[in-house]
Amino acid sequence: GGKLYPLQQQRERCLFLIKIISVLSVCLFISVGCGGSEGEEQPNDPQIGDVNPPENGDNSGGENNSTGNEPDEGNAPNDGNGQNEGDKPEGEGDKTEGIDCGDQFVFIPAGTYTSVATSSVENLTAFCLARTETTVAQFKACVDAGACSPDNYQPYDVETYNTQCNYGSPEDDDRSNHPMNAVNWYGADEYCKWIGGRLPTVIEWEYAATHNGTQSLMTLYPWGNDAPTENHMNYYANILLTTPVGTYSPLGDSPLGLQDMGGNVSEWTATMDREAGVNGQDEPSYFYKGENWNDYAQTVTDSNTSYASLKSMAIGFRCAK
Repeated sequence: GGKLYPLQQQRERCLFLIKIISVLSVCLFISVGCGGSEGEEQPNDPQIGDVNPPENGDNSGGENNSTGNEPDEGNAPNDGNGQNEGDKPEGEGDKTEGIDCGDQFVFIPAGTYTSVATSSVENLTAFCLARTETTVAQFKACVDAGACSPDNYQPYDVETYNTQCNYGSPEDDDRSNHPMNAVNWYGADEYCKWIGGRLPTVIEWEYAATHNGTQSLMTLYPWGNDAPTENHMNYYANILLTTPVGTYSPLGDSPLGLQDMGGNVSEWTATMDREAGVNGQDEPSYFYKGENWNDYAQTVTDSNTSYASLKSMAIGFRCAK
């Protein structure tokens, strides 16, 4: 073309610069936005260090980011292998508190309980209580070993009409799996010590009878507050004799699986009511707990007492440890 004037030359130069800038911008956009799969993940990378920011709110990077992502020392992760600091070895967790109760005993957690029978408050440590009342077969092993004295129980005897005593019943009326009854407090104490245990206290018995593993429910009966029926327990002369332990399980069980806490035989405890010599009595008396086959229904907190020498066909026991 023709000759350009200075103003036109300046205008052409500006247009040329605008074109160059536009081309460069397009190239820059292409190089940044088309970086492949590696480029697509990059926008998320900065967030990796921000998942668990430090408690002081400083997430500026470097050492602070690393510290913020480490586990909280007060809440160590539990991976189930027991290797984290503060974890207890398997079998020694809070559930059992290091106590091995075995198959025949039930673990009773620690807790605080107020006894209606004694009006006392106790902080109970964890303990084990026998799942069932001590059976005739179990007690016989103690007698055979010479650790339980025959003087402390009354055997089955037709001539003296003691046919409701379970120990020594005839083969055609085998009661080896019935609760040991007609045994006095001394015989119960002997047996529990022989197996390395003891009789439970009144408070322990009441506490265990309704405990559900996390708190004491304080219900009227081991299964709850519903009135007992013939399907819950052996009581009120419905059968006129004891029944094999666990006959009313699971309907009559406590929340933790203790059987016959509501019936069959009443159970001796380690809690003394009166010492020998009090009010002229020549031997101590002890509390016994629970309903029996020959009496009205009683609640968990009802208690009775008797001389330690009593051999009642309605009283047996279970052991604690």
